[in-house]
Amino acid sequence: MTIRQETFDFLGPCKNSSSYWTTCEIWNSGYPLVLRQRRIKRGDQWHGIRQMRTGWADGPEFITQCPIRPGGSYTYRFTIQGQEGTLWWHAHSSWLRATVYGALIIRPKVGDSYPFTKPKRETPLLLGEWWDANPIDVVRQATRTGAAPNVSDAYTINGQPGDLYNCSRRETVKVPVVAGETNLLRVINAALNQELFFTVANHKLTVVGADASYVKPFTTTVLMLGPGQTTDVLITADQPPARYYIAARAYASAQGAPFDNTTTTAILKYKTPSCKGKCASTKPVSATLPAFNDTATATAFASKFRSPRKVPVPTDIDDSLFVTVGLGLNNCPKGAKAKSCQGPNGTRFTASMNNASFVLPSNFSLLQAHHQRIPGVFTTDFPAAPPRKFDYTGNVSRSLWQPARGTKVYKLKYGARVQVVLQGTSIFTAENHPIHLHGYDFYIIAEGFGNFNPKTDTAKFNLVDPPLRNTASVPVKGWSVIRFVAENPGVWLMHCHLDVHIGWGLAMAFIVENGMGELETLEHPPADLPERKEDLNSYTLPVQGKFLRALQQTGLTGPVIVCLKLQLMSCSSAPRWCSVHVTASEFSSRGKLSWRGDIKAFELLFVLKITTEACSGTSDLMKQALMGVDHSDRLVVAPTALELNQVFATDLTIVLKQNLICQPENNSLCSSSSQCYKRISPFHNLQHYNLSNISTKNNHKMVNFNSMGNTLHGIRQMRTGWADGPEFITQCPIRPGHSYTYRFTIQGQEGTLWWHAHSSWLRATVYGALIIRPKAGDSYPFTKPKRETPLLLGEWWDGNPIDVVRQATRTGAAPNVSDAYTINGQPGDLYNCSSKGTVKVPVVPGETNLLRVINSALNQELFFTVANHKLTVVGADASYVKPFSTSVLMLGPGQTTDVLITANQPPARYYIAARAYASAQGAPFDNTTTTAILEYKTASCTGKCASTKPVSASLPAFNDTATATAFTKKFRSPKKVPVPTDIDESLFITVGLGLNNCPKGARARNCQGPNGTRFTASMNNASFVLPSNFSLLQAHQQGIPGVFTTDFPAAPPVKFDYTGNVSRSLWQPARGTKVYKLKYGARVQVVLQGTSIFTAENHPIHLHGYDFYIIAEGFGNFNPKTDTAKFNLVDPPLRNTASVPVKGWSVIRFVADNPGVWLMHCHLDVHIGWGLATAFIVENGVGELETVEHPPADLPVC
Repeated sequence: MTIRQETFDFLGPCKNSSSYWTTCEIWNSGYPLVLRQRRIKRGDQWHGIRQMRTGWADGPEFITQCPIRPGGSYTYRFTIQGQEGTLWWHAHSSWLRATVYGALIIRPKVGDSYPFTKPKRETPLLLGEWWDANPIDVVRQATRTGAAPNVSDAYTINGQPGDLYNCSRRETVKVPVVAGETNLLRVINAALNQELFFTVANHKLTVVGADASYVKPFTTTVLMLGPGQTTDVLITADQPPARYYIAARAYASAQGAPFDNTTTTAILKYKTPSCKGKCASTKPVSATLPAFNDTATATAFASKFRSPRKVPVPTDIDDSLFVTVGLGLNNCPKGAKAKSCQGPNGTRFTASMNNASFVLPSNFSLLQAHHQRIPGVFTTDFPAAPPRKFDYTGNVSRSLWQPARGTKVYKLKYGARVQVVLQGTSIFTAENHPIHLHGYDFYIIAEGFGNFNPKTDTAKFNLVDPPLRNTASVPVKGWSVIRFVAENPGVWLMHCHLDVHIGWGLAMAFIVENGMGELETLEHPPADLPERKEDLNSYTLPVQGKFLRALQQTGLTGPVIVCLKLQLMSCSSAPRWCSVHVTASEFSSRGKLSWRGDIKAFELLFVLKITTEACSGTSDLMKQALMGVDHSDRLVVAPTALELNQVFATDLTIVLKQNLICQPENNSLCSSSSQCYKRISPFHNLQHYNLSNISTKNNHKMVNFNSMGNTLHGIRQMRTGWADGPEFITQCPIRPGHSYTYRFTIQGQEGTLWWHAHSSWLRATVYGALIIRPKAGDSYPFTKPKRETPLLLGEWWDGNPIDVVRQATRTGAAPNVSDAYTINGQPGDLYNCSSKGTVKVPVVPGETNLLRVINSALNQELFFTVANHKLTVVGADASYVKPFSTSVLMLGPGQTTDVLITANQPPARYYIAARAYASAQGAPFDNTTTTAILEYKTASCTGKCASTKPVSASLPAFNDTATATAFTKKFRSPKKVPVPTDIDESLFITVGLGLNNCPKGARARNCQGPNGTRFTASMNNASFVLPSNFSLLQAHQQGIPGVFTTDFPAAPPVKFDYTGNVSRSLWQPARGTKVYKLKYGARVQVVLQGTSIFTAENHPIHLHGYDFYIIAEGFGNFNPKTDTAKFNLVDPPLRNTASVPVKGWSVIRFVADNPGVWLMHCHLDVHIGWGLATAFIVENGVGELETVEHPPADLPVC
């Protein structure tokens, strides 16, 4: 046996018969084939090649590679095995394949033969389409207008229309034959948008192969091929010597749709002594072709295909999909001009699978995004069935004509046995769709007309000898059923091979996961994989005016350096980091600022401009974190500054210690905080525009932190529990000097949340606002405020908070209370140390502004007010609420409240104030008041007005539970909400403190709680203990034993008078790491019952990973017989933190639709340290969308 490794240098030794097509002949050696593509900007697909583990060589642009840039080259490396016959190659970029394609012939390996008598000659016949125009201009015009593109002006055979066209009469392709010989015709439909009938006048054709697989031979006079399909036929020269037309014309199944109604021809020319002279010049014998709409002939031909022998059709199906394929019409977008909506009745054409219209990525290929885990490129929510059942081939409601756009893929496990029912639809019009699946051959086990009926049509399944194909022609108003085994890892496009349809969105992709070991794993990307390099010299982002003022306030007279840390990504490399130093060279009173880079010089007003050459070795830069920065370290996604179809924000890292304003003498200062001017604000704000459902923007967020565990408080973290943050729950702590990138998607949430450290008491100083704005084009459900101000209420100790909690842990006593409360990091002018730095909130008379109030205090519920002003509550915990007015707020730690405030008082200065709501009778607390100043900005309020003492604010008494209760009871959702009913899991959980007796042998100094005890806390008498070697999520995901137990009780072990005098025997809970398991999708109700063990108080209970409905609250012991009558099942508020009333209860409900491990705890940090917590393990559901994601590569290790 001869073994060959074939290397072709396109366009080199392959046979180049015309400007249109190139044929490559390959021997089936089972060894690697190397094809090098040069010079042309595109991606080329080796249509039908299995590409086992070599998906990088498949070719479709933005699916498995970025386009090859002009002047660049890319070598396609793949191995052909188990395939023989005719395939083809073509451009897979826009409509370039109209002119860039060729045959790819796989011959038997050396020493083997065909399974039929070897033909004397072989001729590839490529059927194409030709426009008397640039095809790219044709499709661009259609894209602009929304109409169908112009039909072609001719069909071609091997690049020539034939002698029925004047322009091609002399060049008509001739196929020589010798009388009596049997030849092999390799027929390929390379047409862009048309199924074609094919025949040879007066000759029978014996079909022996299709799509590089042999078939059981059958005889026919006509072929029907959809674009992408190939058919090998034997033809015997058994007619009188003459010239015979080879002809092809349209099979146009879409009723009423325009099509090219011409016929292309070549000539079968007998080479014999008796056929020359007069014979050679006579008109060829005419060919008879079916009518353009002869579906019966097309169906009869397709039904004849069989494999030569019994084949291993997959049974015991693992993944069964029902996929509708068809067209649609989108209504004209608001504001669009009529010239952009020239489809039927002022619409735009579209197409979809399962109502999902596929959108190609524009920055990364799907395979790269999958392989490198790049977020925001695709979603894995392609539905396994249409969202709505309907009469697919009947009269379809117009409400179903507009599909949803997105880059949706479907995940398959390696080795899964897959069945796909491809159901044609009659949305707008029905037609035959040639559906091609990359990377696979599949068995077509049945076809039929009408709607597929699983009860009756399964009887038609051929599970013995169905044909093996790579492109299935789904009948007009009919269906096809295919099966395959997912044994080729990678990303594989499935699409209609009518190129107009794939451009409209008639596509999806399968992600086949790696299996076990190297032979079941996708190969690494090659070094010369094309990179995405935009023809942009730079990326821009707004510089906020407040940032400019912050620079001016530093008092520096010369230029300064702003230190940014950006993540750079290229199409073929892993992320890498680069520090970029940008100097500010000019200030002006009008707020303009010019920037000059210290690496490459440039100047620009209002924007910071960073060139792609800003960092050494990053000329292949493709993506950057593009954020604005303002005076409070706010990081702002800047979508308006970007060409979002080319570049989008991915990762932002401005670490607190690096976000500094530095003296200009030495640029190296950016790596050191010791010599830099530092603002005193301890918090760091993040803003995020809610970009859900906008295909050109990215709602995936990545934030990097150093040396702690951080929680993005209130973010749902759907399937991304690894990014939740609490140490030893979802991650191990970030080690000093290391970093961890939190990757998560924000969806369905708008408003104010916050982030904070979740490690010991670090959150006393490490926290900030997280603001989620409406997505582009949407607005608030209230009049847009003129200004927005986040107000973070905090606590401050005149000491290291870690020392405070460590002392309490050593002694067993309560920790020292704080020395001050703060607003945005400042205690206010009631404290001498802060009188000059008191926060000022400017307002203009008559304006309505939005205050985003966050209780970031460590251990204290707080009342909040603004002197002489009403507050209209419009949101809480990133959910809108039914607006209501109040003069005072009460927030537990962890809670947020959005309020509108109208500047309707006489121009002056008014105190903004907060003080404790201390519900624990007799317990010490910080009895100070923090203030900021609401400062009217008017011409009449200057001079004396600006220096006068602010108007005093009136706050409730520290123990005013009635005011706190009245406030919380006012919260309602804006409309009726889907409160879970038919509860699957009903829990009754007591929450409260306790006292442990002093352990035997312990010293008195270690037991300084009441009467020589140590403080503790519990839920259902279980005092929670954090693990110390693994996180709970890691232990759950990896099945690590001994880290936790699943015996957290659904009710307290002993019933008692929870809010009365509790027996001392119940004051000592059992310690342990107990969790409670929930099945995916379970409807859960939790009664949170406060207790008076040692002392009763209000407990802010926070649940990670979920929002929940608070359906009722009350005082005393919860009574299921009477208190259920108080349940609000219509419009309860949606929160993430519930304040359980002192000596009372709250009832919450949620659906367990987020798999992972989720902590539920009291947000008074002293209490969680004592054990007032538990965790839910929510099991995975079915499929990728109900399964927790794999842990990221940079997950901190213990």
